[in-house]
Amino acid sequence: MAPALVLITSILCQQPSPATLTPDALVEAIESKHPIDWKGVQSPPCAEACVAETISYTKPRPQRIIKIAGHPSTVYIRYVQAKDSTWKLSGTFESHTWNHPPRHEVSQDRVTGKRYLRIASQGARGSGVDEEVETWFDLAADDFAPLLTIPTTAHHDPASAGIGRRLHTYASIHNGTVEATFEMHFKLDDTEVAIREYTATYRQPSPGAKFELSTVKPEVQLTALLDFDAAPSEDTLLKIILPELQAIAKGNNPAARATVNLYLRRSPSQLPAIESLRRQLKPTR
Repeated sequence: MAPALVLITSILCQQPSPATLTPDALVEAIESKHPIDWKGVQSPPCAEACVAETISYTKPRPQRIIKIAGHPSTVYIRYVQAKDSTWKLSGTFESHTWNHPPRHEVSQDRVTGKRYLRIASQGARGSGVDEEVETWFDLAADDFAPLLTIPTTAHHDPASAGIGRRLHTYASIHNGTVEATFEMHFKLDDTEVAIREYTATYRQPSPGAKFELSTVKPEVQLTALLDFDAAPSEDTLLKIILPELQAIAKGNNPAARATVNLYLRRSPSQLPAIESLRRQLKPTR
């Protein structure tokens, strides 16, 4: 047998890995259902059927990202092209997609022109809780390392009487600074009682480092407020929506007053302002 044929046969008899394959060869192996060594990937795709999609970018450098859609996770495998035109594995990222379809987009810095890949994933999930997050990657970097993860949409609907939250996020990057507006809706049962907008900026302490929270306006414990896995304390939320609760207590909307009154009767909060609201809402005989 010719040496070249022996080498090809030897390779085909082995289980190739993303590191030993080119982007095109990886897609071909997936589509032909050839066994692949997924070592290093926590949730190997293609346990059953899956689809491979090639995402190609020429700027800021030639690269291909193989998106392998599966359930419950979608895997992104990035290759960058070297000066000699060979392909080098840059890294992998797993996006869990329980309640949200796989999604990605590119944001371009409006000043520097740098491009960032944003990949959506499942965040917190459970009874009354669902969250989608986005993870940002620098498309000019050698590695495929996450630089920032922020929630994009989320909701928390307490099973018992409590303060529910719904979140919508709008994010962009300007001159190296990620600017995010978090629009938070607060509700009691099915009654929306308050809306708040928080504007946050995230900056890199050094080139290539992860983005860190820099400023928040108006001031709030943003990290705790955006945590849909471990909810902020009830008193923390009550302090945020207190002006609206006070306005409802003074108003003439019987349904809204009844909703707030019922909630406060069940709430264990002993904040002085809440005690005052209880007295104000107490039905007179």
